[in-house]
Amino acid sequence: MVFSTAAITFAQRAEIGGLIGGGAFGVSSGGAAARGQAGVEACLFCSGRWGLFGEYSHWFSGDATQSAFRADRVASADLGGAGLRIQGRGRVRGFFDVGAVAGRDEHVTGGGGAIGGIVVGSGVEIPWRQHWYIRPQVRVYGLSPHSIEGLGVHWAVSGGAGIGYRF
Repeated sequence: MVFSTAAITFAQRAEIGGLIGGGAFGVSSGGAAARGQAGVEACLFCSGRWGLFGEYSHWFSGDATQSAFRADRVASADLGGAGLRIQGRGRVRGFFDVGAVAGRDEHVTGGGGAIGGIVVGSGVEIPWRQHWYIRPQVRVYGLSPHSIEGLGVHWAVSGGAGIGYRF
């Protein structure tokens, strides 16, 4: 069983890696705040033009203080998502991602809860050695409001780079 799973993974060119970046995470009731982002990403069936990506990221701030004027800002968030990856051909491969994302966030004013929506991203995969790659990328997240909070819309934009291993 392990050998057949490994053979299928190798034949389909699965990829797994980590990512780090940063950007803005905002809420309509309080504006945006700069946040760091760290996470993991994977791609299955990546040997062709179409693949399936998955990601998990944690958004964080180095500043734990309250925002000015008690504005409602996102202090931290955890997001997981998956979707379709469309890739170019060749050694250096551009890609475009579109998918769904869900998770939780915490606000500096004490609120927070479940969020969900869409993710759209783009970038380029640059080979580094035989199985390794570097992937600069950008992501845009459009997130639904919290059910408890009412009509606050959440959004995030990040830029960063990933490093990963291709099986």
